[in-house]
Amino acid sequence: MVADSFMFAYSQQAADFGLAPASATNRVIAASNGGGIRQNGGDETPNSGEPGTISRAETYDMLPFGNSCERC
Repeated sequence: MVADSFMFAYSQQAADFGLAPASATNRVIAASNGGGIRQNGGDETPNSGEPGTISRAETYDMLPFGNSCERC
């Protein structure tokens, strides 16, 4: 779920940062270190397979670390 949300965010914001959209010629992947995930997402967030609302607070509970890459 976390990596999927990263991919969704990329698809929504890539153009704002001058990045090409994901495509067959511009492959984009997302990965997350499991050690950085702190809350069991399925316990509190929708787990039925249906879209649902996840609050900003729940996001910060699940991913409490900034994990930015200042050298990238």
